Amino acid sequence: QIWGIALAEEAKQIAVCMGGPEVHLLDYEGQLIWCFRIPLGIRARNVAVNADASLIVVGTDAGSIYMLDKFKKIIWKRELADQIRGLVIREEDNLIVAGCTDGSVYGLSKDGKDLWQTKMSFKVWHIGNMPGTKRLLVGCGDGSLQMLDLEGRPSRAIDTGGWVSRVAVRSDERFAAVIIGMDVIQMYDLETQEKVWEFEAGETVQDLAFLGDEQLLVGTNSGAMILEKDTGILWRKNTSDRVMRVVTSEQGTQAYMGQFD
Repeated sequence: QIWGIALAEEAKQIAVCMGGPEVHLLDYEGQLIWCFRIPLGIRARNVAVNADASLIVVGTDAGSIYMLDKFKKIIWKRELADQIRGLVIREEDNLIVAGCTDGSVYGLSKDGKDLWQTKMSFKVWHIGNMPGTKRLLVGCGDGSLQMLDLEGRPSRAIDTGGWVSRVAVRSDERFAAVIIGMDVIQMYDLETQEKVWEFEAGETVQDLAFLGDEQLLVGTNSGAMILEKDTGILWRKNTSDRVMRVVTSEQGTQAYMGQFD
């Protein structure tokens, strides 16, 4: 099982949550560099990594956060309130952001100290990073899509009409795509807060990421597909099991997918 993938583009490495207590660090050829195992067999739920892979943050089902160095040594550990579903490293801003199913988003410093806590309207399921505009985009289980600044202050939320399970932000940070419920993808203009596109997949959608400005890479229960606004499905590949996570490089030229098996 794959529950989280994060790219360290400068180091050309990939951090992967393996669905159980193991987190793997791989090179771009898929070769294992090391494996970190969370104590007591607690499941790794999410992972984030900085560009040179010198800092790797792991969030667990039990609400723990581990900060690891590039040699998998534990730098610090923190206990938060519930499952860690969203996780972002903002190294240049001395900020680690964690979204939990207790309905809170937590801001921590790189050395693990509390900076702020913001209570959302419902459980937090995912967080999108917006480094250019110094914002965060939080998807919640009650259908709200909430923008936060780097001090945790919220702006007016977008009501998507359904449970927001995953969030993807386009590189120019003008548009965001979200998974609503089990099988619907919506796209929003973040400046006007208007919905500009909706696609019904007809099956369970697990994850999504932008490929450039016009296309989305989508993981589903039957495989993967590339969607384009106003065109629909451009490409589809059936796989042996569910594609749980997809991630693309900043320029949208590389993509990685993690299957349930």
